[in-house]
Amino acid sequence: LDLGLERREREAELAQRVDAYTRSLVIRTQRAINETDRLLLLLRHIWTGSGQRASLAGAFEVGAFSPQYVSTVAVIDRHGIVLTSTHPQHIGSYVGDRPYFIAQRDAGADQLYLSNPFHGRLSNREVIAFSRPLFSPGGRFDGIVQISVFPSYVIQYYSEPLLGDYGFAAVMRKDGVTLASRSGAKVHSFRQPFLLAPLPAGQPSGVAAPDPRRWFADGRARVAGWQPFPGQDLIGVVGVDKETALASYGAHRLVQVENAWWNTIWLFLAALLATGVYVHAKWRRYQVETIRSTYRLATEDAGDGFFINRPLRDLHGVVRDFGIVDCNQHGAAMFGKRPEELIGHRLSEFYQGELFRKSCERLCKALDSGIYERELEVTAAPDQPLQARWIRY
Repeated sequence: LDLGLERREREAELAQRVDAYTRSLVIRTQRAINETDRLLLLLRHIWTGSGQRASLAGAFEVGAFSPQYVSTVAVIDRHGIVLTSTHPQHIGSYVGDRPYFIAQRDAGADQLYLSNPFHGRLSNREVIAFSRPLFSPGGRFDGIVQISVFPSYVIQYYSEPLLGDYGFAAVMRKDGVTLASRSGAKVHSFRQPFLLAPLPAGQPSGVAAPDPRRWFADGRARVAGWQPFPGQDLIGVVGVDKETALASYGAHRLVQVENAWWNTIWLFLAALLATGVYVHAKWRRYQVETIRSTYRLATEDAGDGFFINRPLRDLHGVVRDFGIVDCNQHGAAMFGKRPEELIGHRLSEFYQGELFRKSCERLCKALDSGIYERELEVTAAPDQPLQARWIRY
């Protein structure tokens, strides 16, 4: 058994996974940036169409913006004075000296501006600003529309099932400025950066295993990948903890070395057979882990809810209930829960009465025919756990 060859193969597979995770982060974060830009364009259209009389007061209360990610939304005149805001106490405040205002005032063009992180004067928290210019009927600069978000918004696609507690993800500028970064559950401040060293010069994209004490604030060894955002000066970075990713290999190697020592002394031939069976079992387990990681990447990147349900039958073979074997983050969010709060439970724990009967009926039809495709409107009711308006089976 060549443990060195096996390690090289595992590391090559890990590099491929890191590259895939990094590309996924860039694609999904780019979508979030584009969605924010469309919100700015809509806000500008509403402001202009209302004769500059629209109000943003109460926008959070009606659910127009998510307080989890959005700090402030405002319209600012050409002098830098806040005209309307999601926080009415900010109206009349001066922000004309802020980069997101100055950049639009001096640009002379209609473009999206994405700021570096800064301490928000209005929110009193660390934020990142998006802005678009306003124009007078004569085409002159007339102010800006602006959305300030928390850094967690930019790095919201950190995939916990894939990266775990010691993974790392960041969005940076090509000049090395970090917009947002996260390791495990912690989103880091720009005042205390987690990524300490610049990316390798002359390599717009790649995968590497950098010096952990030079690159990462916690000094843990990681395999890091980086990819540029198309058409922007941004770079997405993902790091997978090497110790965690290769833990199965490390355990395997330790057992192999110990077995080789003792088995050489006592029972070489018998131990060789046992080692072969053990290696095969370990390899099968590794294949299953690889398939599970691929499945997780596919389902978590999709915009749909995924469930795997197992029929529960009585002594006569009749389906009486369904057990939830697995689900992704999007599926669990439809019930307002986390995946671990659904997996292992029965359908009857969440549905009762007529709702439970109809749900079992749909799943039984899919079980019998192999397919069930239909769009259903979800009617709000006290016993209805689903938070979606429509679902499609």
